[in-house]
Amino acid sequence: MQHNVALIILAAGNSSRLGQPKQLKMHAGKTLLEHALAAGVQSACASVYVVLGSACEKMQELICAQPVTVIHNESWESGMGSSISAGVQQLLSKESGCDAIIISTCDQPFLSSDIFNQLIERHKESPTKIVASAYGGTFGVPVLFPMDCADELAQLSGNGGAKKVIMRHQDKLATVPFPNGDCDIDTEADWQAFLAQTSGSI
Repeated sequence: MQHNVALIILAAGNSSRLGQPKQLKMHAGKTLLEHALAAGVQSACASVYVVLGSACEKMQELICAQPVTVIHNESWESGMGSSISAGVQQLLSKESGCDAIIISTCDQPFLSSDIFNQLIERHKESPTKIVASAYGGTFGVPVLFPMDCADELAQLSGNGGAKKVIMRHQDKLATVPFPNGDCDIDTEADWQAFLAQTSGSI
């Protein structure tokens, strides 16, 4: 059976706690945004979407050669929920044959195509399950949603993220391990800790 999984990467925020767009932080020759997009493009995902908002012109220049669909979220300042909603609504208008949607961010520097592929493999085993990444004693993004959650995702707004939908459906939650998934970049201290951890390479 064909599993047509679409990936939506959220990259619209202005990283207020960091003081500069985290999407443009450079490591190992790529920005965090380019790293996340490369992981998506190299994965088994059938299509890749990226939601932009703050500093979108700079980011669009970076990714113009990538085989991804760019979505502009005019309401990005209202929070992550609006970016998920914008991404899912656009995806639903463009594609009719999707089996599942993965929601991801670009601030997890250990993100890889393998993580996306593990979510897809788990989905193949249990097509009705929500499949989240497990790390640091909790779960979160990237997370795969079957299509029966699409309308709920499309109705998110403000700061309510994907976890809101997961919590409503905990009875159908599955997880896959994401080593170092709890490393995400919100502050300069996070970035320095990541650089120290990797000593120059992922």
